[in-house]
Amino acid sequence: MDETTHFESLREPTAPIRIELDSETGEIRIHRETALGSVTEHVDR
Repeated sequence: MDETTHFESLREPTAPIRIELDSETGEIRIHRETALGSVTEHVDR
């Protein structure tokens, strides 16, 4: 087995993602659904 094939087999499936922009504060929220639950990250612009 070559290394590229092995590496590809270790990749996780892409998680659904939703990006929201709060027009009042300018904050960006990134929501991701994973196998262990949902994750929300907050980013200030």
